[in-house]
Amino acid sequence: MCNGDKIGSSSPWDGSKFFIKNGTIKNDRGGAGRIKMEFGKVDDQGRFLMKFYRVSPGGKNYTGRDFLFTGQLGTGATKKFKNRHLAGNFLGFGYGRPVAGGNKDDGKFRYTLGCVGFLEKIGELSEVVEAKQFDGLSIVLKSRNPKDAFDLLQDQGDELSIKIKISGNDKQTKKGFVLILPSSTPDMKDEEYYARAFNEMGYASVVLYGAEPRFSSKFSTAYTSYMQARDAIAALDLLQSKYGLGDVVAITGSSQGSLAALRTSMLPYAKKFPNLAKISHIIMINAACPDSLEVPISQSTKVITLNGRSDNALPPEICSNMKTSSSADITNVVYDGGHHFESPFFTKGISDGKHLLANCAIAVHENLEESAMIRSTGEIKRLLKGESHEEYSKWIIENCLGSGTVEGYEEKSAKQMWADLETFLSQ
Repeated sequence: MCNGDKIGSSSPWDGSKFFIKNGTIKNDRGGAGRIKMEFGKVDDQGRFLMKFYRVSPGGKNYTGRDFLFTGQLGTGATKKFKNRHLAGNFLGFGYGRPVAGGNKDDGKFRYTLGCVGFLEKIGELSEVVEAKQFDGLSIVLKSRNPKDAFDLLQDQGDELSIKIKISGNDKQTKKGFVLILPSSTPDMKDEEYYARAFNEMGYASVVLYGAEPRFSSKFSTAYTSYMQARDAIAALDLLQSKYGLGDVVAITGSSQGSLAALRTSMLPYAKKFPNLAKISHIIMINAACPDSLEVPISQSTKVITLNGRSDNALPPEICSNMKTSSSADITNVVYDGGHHFESPFFTKGISDGKHLLANCAIAVHENLEESAMIRSTGEIKRLLKGESHEEYSKWIIENCLGSGTVEGYEEKSAKQMWADLETFLSQ
């Protein structure tokens, strides 16, 4: 925690995950994905020293912020931070590396931040499933950054490049494609895991790496479901020209990615972008559903929502509300477990993950305008065409943001989900 930031504000916690194995501290660039380790060591007495630096959103550029932390696991003043349930913490400081062209560019390191750093134990390394290397044909595409629904409809927004990775032989590409959108962070372990599962069903998979070049923080307007939907459009255009699109064209994503997948099936966009009309299936894993879906969905598209019964971040009844509000072909399926019930990379427990939809009901109106209603008070904020999406998002963050998410892998539920999806894609 740096510069006196208060607990509960958006800036104190970095959210990166560190692993300690055989006396070495490593980082998988989980959380915000903006920490890069230079070294980290722990001795037999639990004393450690670690050095890392932060990079800009997307991991592209050095920010001029380096950190050197030292301390001892399991010790420290924890009374002030009871809500963190600390298993280990440490004092530290930050120093700034001079940046070429900056002020006082004399090559000297400078102290910049007085910090208190924390290591919070979240599980045993033996419980963590390591992701396998995901191989495929990598292609760079041009996409855009639409800031809202109307930018997306008019194909507005700054251009940028994103990477996709296609995995599938001739037989699989003929059977169909499943496009997999990122969730709310650049960590793509789940998405690559999904891709292998769809490959095993006989389909070609296409993983879109659109989070990394945009990500700054969770729920930031720098990385939204509109942008993810635009990436899907770019990928579909490429697949149509390279392979042709057949009977099975599915778009899937988890959490924020599931909402982006749903957007690609909305009829106004399908009329603008012809390849969206070829989407046969929308798969919403850990589905982030609007309570009300007034905008029409393409008649040829089937939608399935998949949620954990105990998921307090994305309660499954919200997706039931969406089904009731819409004339679309929507199937709701609920499984035992919480958030990420399908992912072997999440251990069971309660994380400090942030969420919105449990506290606010979202409506997507027929004209693509959106509104949010605070569930506890009924207060409504509507985003009209031409108004600031940034101000709308700020209102949602201020009024809807909650934390504390029941999550973790449920093997039986996960196996059933993949069996259900194989049946769903065959329909």
